[in-house]
Amino acid sequence: MIEQLSKMQALEFRKSLGFSTIEPIDVVNVCRMKEVNLIFKPYGRDSFSGIAMKRDKELFVLANSSKTLGHQNFTIAHEFNHLFFKEDFKESICNISKIEGRKNAQEREADFFAINLLIPDDGIYHFLKDKKTLKKDSIPVKEIISLESIFRVSHMAMLIKLKRMGLISEGYLERKKNGIIELARAMEIDKSLYLPTDETKVISDYVLLARKAYEEEKISIDKFEGLLHRVGLSISDMSSEELISEDM
Repeated sequence: MIEQLSKMQALEFRKSLGFSTIEPIDVVNVCRMKEVNLIFKPYGRDSFSGIAMKRDKELFVLANSSKTLGHQNFTIAHEFNHLFFKEDFKESICNISKIEGRKNAQEREADFFAINLLIPDDGIYHFLKDKKTLKKDSIPVKEIISLESIFRVSHMAMLIKLKRMGLISEGYLERKKNGIIELARAMEIDKSLYLPTDETKVISDYVLLARKAYEEEKISIDKFEGLLHRVGLSISDMSSEELISEDM
C-alpha cells in the first residue's frame, strides 16, 4: 500500500515538473524549479543523511555532503516527499541507512517516493540495452552500473529498484552489492557518484538576502547568525572558500 502510494506520488510529481516517465531527473534543478533552498554541508559519514524544513513560506533541504553523491541525490529526492506531500510539515531529520526494512511508515513512504522519482520503471525498460536481460537475475553488472550513471543514483538504490521490479532476486543483490568503485574504474566510468563530495555549498537566495541585509547594516550580526543557524550554517561557513551561493 505504502509503496504503491509512493509510486503514484512520484509519477504525479514528475508530471507536475514536466518530466516524462523515462528521463533522468537532476534534483538540484528541481530545487530551483520548486524554489527549495538547498544546502550541502559535511557532517561525517556516520551522521544523518539530510534535513527537510519549512520556515514560514521558505522551504529548505540540507544534504550531508560527507555521504556519497548518489546518496545525496537520493536524500534530496526523499526530502521532496516530506516537503510537498506531508500536511503541516515543519522539520524532519532523516538517516537513510537502509531503504528497505524501516518501521517508520512516513520514512518508508519517502524512501519509495525517492526511488520511484529518480528511477521510474519506464526508464529502466527504456535504457536497458539488451531486452533479453529482463529475465530475472540476467542483467549484467555493467548494465546496472550504466543505469546508475544515467539516473545518478547509488549502486544500492539501483539494486533495490531492480529487485522491487522483480528483475533481480535478493540473492543476486547480495552477491553484487560490493566492489562498485573497482567495477566503475574497470569500466572507465566516472566514480564521483560513489564518493563523498565533502563540500559546503548553498543554492539559495535566502542566504544571499541575509548576507546582503547584514552587509548593508539592515540587521545585526546576532540576527545574521540567527538566520544562518536556522538552516544549519554559521559565520565560518560563510567565510569558507568552498562556499558557493547561487541565486535561485
